[in-house]
Amino acid sequence: MGHNDTKMCILNGFAGVVLIGLLFVWFKKWCKPVFKEGWSSDTMTLFNNYKSTSLPNVQFNMEVLQKQTDDSDVQYLIDRGHWKWSDDTKQIYQNAMSSSSSTKGDPGIVLVDTQKTYNENAVKQALAWDTKEGEFLVYGIRDYRVRDYRVRAPLPSTSDKKKEVPAWIHDAGDTDASYKCAEDCSGEPYIQYFGKEGSKDGVVVPLEELPNQIPGFQFVRGVCNPCEALKEDAQYNCPFTIQTEKGEDVSEVWANLWGI
Repeated sequence: MGHNDTKMCILNGFAGVVLIGLLFVWFKKWCKPVFKEGWSSDTMTLFNNYKSTSLPNVQFNMEVLQKQTDDSDVQYLIDRGHWKWSDDTKQIYQNAMSSSSSTKGDPGIVLVDTQKTYNENAVKQALAWDTKEGEFLVYGIRDYRVRDYRVRAPLPSTSDKKKEVPAWIHDAGDTDASYKCAEDCSGEPYIQYFGKEGSKDGVVVPLEELPNQIPGFQFVRGVCNPCEALKEDAQYNCPFTIQTEKGEDVSEVWANLWGI
């Protein structure tokens, strides 16, 4: 089972020029629960009243929203007219908007408008998918050392390695010498390799072998399962680095999610 068509989350409603298509699309497709408990009945009533007057055109997936926020978050929203974000999240968001060519307007104004609709966990998760780490988890990565999946090319020299970095797949076929996250029948994630010797069947890759098999990939705290971040109950407990055309440093939002 692939991850491109999993865990759809409907949250329509676009506040002016706020979210630049990217944020809206990623949040809509990939927003995932963080908390476990739902709101109290009083909080639900307060939120529904607030939404009907302040956010009448926004559609929320209430099940997901209750898992991403708690009663105190909703009270903060009602009292101040926007969701509570930490200073770190505000800075990460502003940095992402400033570096985006599709963002129009002052990042500070965009920030304020975005807070009116999107809670902190939703925004961090949305921003996370538009990074090299997020693209690796969602789409997979191709082994640049394999020019044709039927013929393994010689490994590049040390100088060549600095010039050649893994290329993103983006829904490529299963014969592209690629590594991708997948799920078993019980929903547990793992990484598989496609394209070995022309086979269309994915081969499960042992986690401890990832640094040896995926160019530019390294664990930060030891062997773990990076695909855990794609589970419905997302787990941000497997920090890693991956070198791509976007660099090798850990993206700002993932450093925040991983606590590193």
